[in-house]
Amino acid sequence: LMFMSDIFVNFVTGYFRTIKDTGEQQLVLSQPAAALHYARSWFFFDMIASLPVDFMLLLKVSPKVLLYMRFPRMLRLMRLPRLFRYMNRWEEYIGLSKQVLRLCKTLFLLFVFAHFSACIQFFASQLQDFPADSWVTKTGIHENTPKIEQYAFSLFTALSHMLCIGYGPTGGPRNITEVWLITVSMCIGASFYIILVGMISSTLTMNDTDSKEKRERSGRAMSISSRMSFSGDIV
Repeated sequence: LMFMSDIFVNFVTGYFRTIKDTGEQQLVLSQPAAALHYARSWFFFDMIASLPVDFMLLLKVSPKVLLYMRFPRMLRLMRLPRLFRYMNRWEEYIGLSKQVLRLCKTLFLLFVFAHFSACIQFFASQLQDFPADSWVTKTGIHENTPKIEQYAFSLFTALSHMLCIGYGPTGGPRNITEVWLITVSMCIGASFYIILVGMISSTLTMNDTDSKEKRERSGRAMSISSRMSFSGDIV
């Protein structure tokens, strides 16, 4: 309901328009223009991401069908771009540096994909009725295990794959489904690791450069001040 109400709010929310000649940002508060702009931009994605899929789970269908009906929930990931748009606005109001904001975005995405991978890996085993060679069965958890315990083991397994530090608490995969899921998880985790290392290195380099420039400016100012003082003494 919150997602659906957000759609109606966006239809009556103004937006900034860039003037081509000057490049300036102009605030548009006309309601028809705002509604048309939203309909042409983010309305389609927000509508798909806001579909009330949970109400479908109340239908009297078999447990297997209910499992498959959970897939549309993944459409809510399409709301991530909106969150990043708000983060860009926070950068303007709070005064965060672009490097810090980029690092926060990357860490947030890393956690999102870890959460997504953890749910998918448990869900894949659940779709197969928890085979004996799956990591869920070998860990000792099952469908009736408390949700927090299921999630803890799933998240630990996913992070182990993404950070390439092992295969979790059960060792390597034993079936083809786990092989593909672990392969994708490792590729995504390695990509994030490369991006994080590059961003941290770039941030440290920029900080060193800024510090060096400040020291040089301070040294030049002190040199000019000393020369002016020396000239005054001579006069």
